[in-house]
Amino acid sequence: MENIILRTRAVNLRNRSDESSYELTTFQALKVKILQSSRKMAQKSKFTKNIWSILARLKQNFANKDGLINRPENEPSIDNFYKDGESLYQNSLFLLSCATVEKYCTSRKTTIIKIHDESNFQSLFKRNYSYIRETFQKNQPANLLYIGGDVIAIRDFEFPPTDKLPFQMFNYAKFPEKYHNSRAGERNFHGGGCFFEHYLNAEIRLYGHNIPEDVWKIGDNWFDNWVNYWEYEQDLWNAMFRAILEREGNIVNNSSFLPNPSFSFQMPINEIKDQRKIQDWNGISISSAKLVHLHSSRGVKNAVDFVIENLS
Repeated sequence: MENIILRTRAVNLRNRSDESSYELTTFQALKVKILQSSRKMAQKSKFTKNIWSILARLKQNFANKDGLINRPENEPSIDNFYKDGESLYQNSLFLLSCATVEKYCTSRKTTIIKIHDESNFQSLFKRNYSYIRETFQKNQPANLLYIGGDVIAIRDFEFPPTDKLPFQMFNYAKFPEKYHNSRAGERNFHGGGCFFEHYLNAEIRLYGHNIPEDVWKIGDNWFDNWVNYWEYEQDLWNAMFRAILEREGNIVNNSSFLPNPSFSFQMPINEIKDQRKIQDWNGISISSAKLVHLHSSRGVKNAVDFVIENLS
């Protein structure tokens, strides 16, 4: 059975008029973005001395170097969401994430990186769903592990088994809160309405080769009725996850159900000083964690600094 790690990233390179030379591979794209802002990182000596060796190792390991997807000129860049220079930190954190995942994943696997050139986050999230769906179908039979760009591996891990849960998410979005109403409002899907018990964070997701097609149809229905708010994509995956849980004998209503926090330890970068809160949130200490989600949208520069100084 093949195992695939899937990484996706939004990178805008449409800052030039000569379109003819802009068919760049993933690694060229990331390298250009770093070079464009290298002067801003001049003070980050610990970072700059390591990033090029990381980039070289990644280039050897990754199997798919997709080119960029074109978009119309003059659309606002997704990088404009961040303050000046923060897009560089986002790309740098993505590279650090890729390097640590490659280092600590002990399963035999192929890694695919896909760069999306998109104009806004909702377009990115929708494209991500389509791309994951297509990649899953195209590579069957295979297990696909999606890992977000601000997740850092800190200990050895392997692909979890999929015999009992063919689709998996790994940690409470707001531990220990169990209930969450979807912000999409009423939405019917197989297994009930949009009232989620055990609402989980979606930054790490395991798509087992044995996901039933009717569970994918739930995601398709949400995709076809997309609502533009920040966490709609996360609600979509939770709808699929709840359907899987309900297939396992109403485990969704069993208070003893606990996800695996070691596989998605939550460490919001703006709250790292409150270690007691973080340990209560996750139910374990970071010494037991394998993958750490830093929630970098809450301070990406601080996330990069934290990784370099403490985790990488």
